[in-house]
Amino acid sequence: ETLAERIAGSCLEDARVRVARVRVEKLAAIPEAVSVGVEIERLRHHS
Repeated sequence: ETLAERIAGSCLEDARVRVARVRVEKLAAIPEAVSVGVEIERLRHHS
């Protein structure tokens, strides 16, 4: 989750980017699953 937040934040530093959607998936993180992951979406707020 932290990695996804950092990537989205980095993308939003570019003024041309309005939305950043990041998906991070880790294979074989736990024995019971093929993979685990997180997807986040961050929007630029205009003031």
